[in-house]
Amino acid sequence: MKDHLFHQLGYSPADRLIMINSDDFGVTHSSNVGTIKAFEEGFITSASLLIAAPWANEALDWWRTHLHYSIGVEVALNSEWQSYRWGPMAPRDKVRSLLDPDGFFWGNTDLTVQHAKVEEAELEVRTQLDYVINRGFDPSHCLNHMFSLRFRPDLEAMFFRVLKHYRLPSRSPKLQDVHNWPSIDNWVGADLYYMSMDNGKESRFYQILQTLKPGLWEFYPHCAVDCAESRAAFGFSHAVPADPNSWVGRHSDVELYTLPRAKKFLDENGFKLITYRQLRDAIRKS
Repeated sequence: MKDHLFHQLGYSPADRLIMINSDDFGVTHSSNVGTIKAFEEGFITSASLLIAAPWANEALDWWRTHLHYSIGVEVALNSEWQSYRWGPMAPRDKVRSLLDPDGFFWGNTDLTVQHAKVEEAELEVRTQLDYVINRGFDPSHCLNHMFSLRFRPDLEAMFFRVLKHYRLPSRSPKLQDVHNWPSIDNWVGADLYYMSMDNGKESRFYQILQTLKPGLWEFYPHCAVDCAESRAAFGFSHAVPADPNSWVGRHSDVELYTLPRAKKFLDENGFKLITYRQLRDAIRKS
């Protein structure tokens, strides 16, 4: 991150800043329980609410009484699970290019990129954001589920335009150059998603941290507690066909990010935990 953006946040360019943002809040009840546990008993710093998903309103109810947490909106244009689907919040006849033959969002980003009309994608993104804002919430950030808007220049430009309108940070290093906003230098630890605690997830977390130079880095777990619902929902994915057990990493994310010795490692090695709300507030002051 550029030096002046560090100063906007109140930090030194020599600092190693860590954001731990739990994605897919609101996707299932088990995701809600896991994310809340990681907030209340652990050390995640932010979470992203996938508002189009079936359990989002339960998450909204909890958020209403916990406004001190940094929570953003995860806008979705994909529905990747084989047996657990969701679709648009905008009127369906206005966003037909976003729908698969069954009336849900496309199952992977390639299909979204192939079919989406940019004006329909923008309507859906704004509808999802406005649904949250019109209910009295002030999101700390806005992310894009599965990065579906990142893979086509006109879709990405639209998303950056929407972010500027709402003055919300996102998971994109490009925002440092596009809008001169404080943003992450990159996301890290994607491989942790596929790991369990039994096969070295904790040690891999420390290994990644030790490689990080001064800057702002984001881990993005997908916290969910272990239960029949979670195992059923997070089974086969159209996005990652080779991975039939995505629930494993989600359950172990709760374990890792509530582990006292993991938090102690961060503290003892001089890492500074920050939230997306800090980025948003710096953006709105500029």
